[in-house]
Amino acid sequence: MPGGILNGFKSFMEKVVPKNLPIPGIGNSEDEEKNDIWDKELHLYTREGLFYALIIDSNINDLDYEKELLEETGCSVATSSAGGEGLDLISKDKYDLIFISIELPRMDGEQTLKNLKNSEVSKCRDSKVYAILAETDKKSDQYYLSLGFDGTIRKPAEKCVMEYIVMNHAPKKMLPEDERTLNYIKELAENTKRLKRCDVRLSTGLANHENNIELYKDAARKFCKKFEPAYNEAMDSLFLNNKLQYMEAVREMREHARKLGAIHLADIFDDHVNMAKDDTFEVAQKNWKSLLKEWRYVVTGMADWLGEPEIVPSSFEQEGIKSNGIWISESEMRERVEDIIKALLDDDQEYAASMMKLLLEYDFDDLIRRKLNRGSRLMDTDTEFAIEIFRTI
Repeated sequence: MPGGILNGFKSFMEKVVPKNLPIPGIGNSEDEEKNDIWDKELHLYTREGLFYALIIDSNINDLDYEKELLEETGCSVATSSAGGEGLDLISKDKYDLIFISIELPRMDGEQTLKNLKNSEVSKCRDSKVYAILAETDKKSDQYYLSLGFDGTIRKPAEKCVMEYIVMNHAPKKMLPEDERTLNYIKELAENTKRLKRCDVRLSTGLANHENNIELYKDAARKFCKKFEPAYNEAMDSLFLNNKLQYMEAVREMREHARKLGAIHLADIFDDHVNMAKDDTFEVAQKNWKSLLKEWRYVVTGMADWLGEPEIVPSSFEQEGIKSNGIWISESEMRERVEDIIKALLDDDQEYAASMMKLLLEYDFDDLIRRKLNRGSRLMDTDTEFAIEIFRTI
């Protein structure tokens, strides 16, 4: 059937056939069916009773959003913006599920949990309690489990994670009978939680990749593999005071990070673009370490999620070389670098390499260490570039 006629027929059938009734030959291809699963939602069968949840969060915007997500699952939701107020609520009513933000004023989340569990008037001692963590909280889930929480979620809350938590604790008779929906929510929530631990929002990334998990994985794999050349390009331009090249390299990585859902990393990249644009290179150089730390955190986490830790570049470990603990004087360090440059100009790679090995055993300023590491890796492949970097020390 020609395209125009087919589209007209489809439009007509959509008007006269009930919305959820499949039309033969239309909308039931395997590709469309795969896309349909991204619309699956959890709805509790509330005729068997209500499932009660309580959220304690001092950030009003986050609180409203978290409440909305829980209500969409079919929960009856109460809220509080302070630990003390939350304790008043649990003394009056029983809640099946409780979410407590760790970052509460006065009585923080840890203390609120202790009071909830130990209070003689608490009606929720046996309730399941989850910690709400800041997106950049680097403490492990095990740390919060050891405090007595039953699990964690990281801001901003993700719908599938909320759904999965409710699924795990609501009575089975209240859950939908559609196993496909339940399995989909479970798989998506588990992937979301794993990536959230390395500051990546899977829902954002999927939305940028046609909601196709395979396309997203390919993009994540390329991002991890690109670390080493991208890092070297940015650092080389930083070392050589090439502002335009530096800004171009950082902008490119910012867009890749943002498209994958690594929003915090993208924001740090953006800060570095602004530093280079508005300030001196010295500011960018001094702040590079925090960017590298977050970049490493995201890439190693994504590689682990992909099940391909080997794609994480070995150069990650270059920054952590152990020294002999002795600080070498600036004058002596420069003399040794000059000797290495002279050896390279004389094409004596072996002597230059042995001198570099000895020099790297000492302690240096962080930026000097990076320049020496980068130059040492280039000595065999691009001697002229290595010498150019060494001369900036």
